[in-house]
Amino acid sequence: MGASFFLSRLAAGQRALVLLYALTLPLSLTTSWIVLIVGLMLWALAVACSWKLHSDNAWTSSWKQAPLLLPLFAFAVAIAISGAGAGGMGEAVASLWTLKTLVVYFWSYTVFAQDRSTTPLAICSLLTVSALAGIWGTIQQLTGFHPFSYPYLQATGFLGAPMAFAGQMQIFSLLALGLFLTKGYLHLPEPFRVPWVFATLTVANLLGVFFSSERSAWLGVAIGILVLASFISWRAMAKSCLILSVVVATSWIYVPVVKQRLYPLFNWQTDVST
Repeated sequence: MGASFFLSRLAAGQRALVLLYALTLPLSLTTSWIVLIVGLMLWALAVACSWKLHSDNAWTSSWKQAPLLLPLFAFAVAIAISGAGAGGMGEAVASLWTLKTLVVYFWSYTVFAQDRSTTPLAICSLLTVSALAGIWGTIQQLTGFHPFSYPYLQATGFLGAPMAFAGQMQIFSLLALGLFLTKGYLHLPEPFRVPWVFATLTVANLLGVFFSSERSAWLGVAIGILVLASFISWRAMAKSCLILSVVVATSWIYVPVVKQRLYPLFNWQTDVST
């Protein structure tokens, strides 16, 4: 009875931590890491309790059914091979270590398997804060106001580094866009299931990645949009190509930072990053 009660308390604590992680991820990498470490510690305790009770429940087995398990394993193998080819086994291990944050997938999936109602709440929390980060990044880029960091060319949202902000906004904007295009947002709680509300949330996230002014982020989102559209229909993919072409042309003409960031591509010999 005591172990069962303790296990239920651990489950409640982990649900709260997953929501907190979703809220803090677009705000502070340090804080989100602290939340993740605490969550992993509670996960380990939950597994230990499950073993003590001799129960094969979600804490010990659900992650084995995680749908991205095989793709993540293939990705890790590719990273290891790439590292080994570049610098031997030492570099392979170092390359694999850069993927350590992916453990959040297995932890959060285990929590979601325990209580499916946590999933939409985590998605809404994440996309709301990321939308605010996108709007704040847009303001920084348009006004040149960077109160929290060195005044980079790129907007930084609530984070301190432009690359971290751009990388996050890629994922968040594609997540929002995927839910919007497939009408997955209709499964979210009010008011997020209201079309114009979620459309606004999606646009705010896309503004963040646009005004992050990272060329790699632009390329990643452009490819991501085409891939998402291809899963829907060829007509959706054709429309996406047309819309992206219009956005690129309009931005080149009317948004100075776009021309500033893309112009070096025409002089690639002098730009190492190209």
